[in-house]
Amino acid sequence: MRTAALLLALAAVEFHFEQFRLGVSVAKLIASNGAPAVVNADVGHIWSWEENDFRVRVISDDAGSVQMVDIIAPPARWAHIRIPAIAAGSALPPNAETGITNFPDSGLEAEFTAYALSPRIYVVELRNDRRQLGELFYGAREVMARNGLLRTQEATSPKLTAPVLLHQGTVDYPSTHAQGDTYVRIAVNKSGSVSNARIFQSSGDADLDGAALAAARMDTFSAALQEGKPVDSVYFARHEFRQLSPG
Repeated sequence: MRTAALLLALAAVEFHFEQFRLGVSVAKLIASNGAPAVVNADVGHIWSWEENDFRVRVISDDAGSVQMVDIIAPPARWAHIRIPAIAAGSALPPNAETGITNFPDSGLEAEFTAYALSPRIYVVELRNDRRQLGELFYGAREVMARNGLLRTQEATSPKLTAPVLLHQGTVDYPSTHAQGDTYVRIAVNKSGSVSNARIFQSSGDADLDGAALAAARMDTFSAALQEGKPVDSVYFARHEFRQLSPG
C-alpha cells in the first residue's frame, strides 16, 4: 500500500523535516522550526520558513492543518534528503496531469514530473535543464490543482478570493521584557468585521498574547468573496514583539 505520509530526513540544517507531514498543525511546525512568515492568499494560507539556501513553504486550510508542502533546495543538497514514499509512487504519463511547463512565479524553464501516491495525494518534482532536482511539491490533489501544479477539474472550480486586511489594530507594547511572535487565527464575517479571534500559536508570554488578541479584534477587512459574493473566512495574523535597543 502506498503511504501518503512523506518522511524527510535532512542533515546539517535546523529544519525538522520529518515533521512536515500532510495534516499536521502548522502550530506544531512553528514550535519546532521557528516563526514563519504568513500570507493569506486565494490558494490558501501560505507559511514560509527560510534557512540558508533552503526554503520550506506549506499551505494550510482554515484550521491550520497542512495541505501542501513545497521545498526548495540547491541541486547538490538533495542527495541528503530521503523521501522513501516517492519510490512507492507511480509516475504519471508526461503532461497527463501536470498543467505547466515552467515555474509559476518565475521565468525559469523547467521540467515537471507528477507522481500519484494515492488517488488524493500527489507529488510534483521540478528539475532544471540538466535534470537536477530543484523543487519538490507534495500535497492534496485539489490544493495542488489550485496552485497550478495539476491539470484537473479542481483547477477550474470556483475560487475563493481571500480577505484583505484594510486596517490593523494597534495596542501599546505590554509592560513586559519578553519578546516573541504570536499568531492569531481571526474569523472574518461577510461584512469584513472580526467575529472571533483566538491564539493559534503562543509567543510563550501571556502579556504578549493578550496584546496580540486585543489588536486583532480591532482589525478590519475587505470580506472574502466566493463567486463574487461576500462569505465568512479565516485570516492568520503574525504579531511580532521586539524590544528596541537603547540608543
